[in-house]
Amino acid sequence: MCIIPRLLAGFLPGIVGKKIQSLTVKSFVVPLLVAVLNTIFFMTLFVVFFWNTDFVQSLNSEGKNIIAFIIAFVGINGVVEWVSTTLIGGAINKAILSIQNK
Repeated sequence: MCIIPRLLAGFLPGIVGKKIQSLTVKSFVVPLLVAVLNTIFFMTLFVVFFWNTDFVQSLNSEGKNIIAFIIAFVGINGVVEWVSTTLIGGAINKAILSIQNK
């Protein structure tokens, strides 16, 4: 559940990054893709593997909508992670790629 999503979340943005010509765009798009894909892959596998657990089903039986919980969890944590990863990772990537190109 942790290894395959993280491998794909690094591999797929790497492929996209090779297609992007602009250094600035590449520096910020690739970290965003890593964060978004990691969240999507992890949460998908979380739902697949743990949907029938007592904890998740107890949320459903208490009148709470589990899908709303997952969306809220991803919405709050995901957006903060996506923004911070894009800004911090983008700045670091741009600096490293600028130095490498000199």
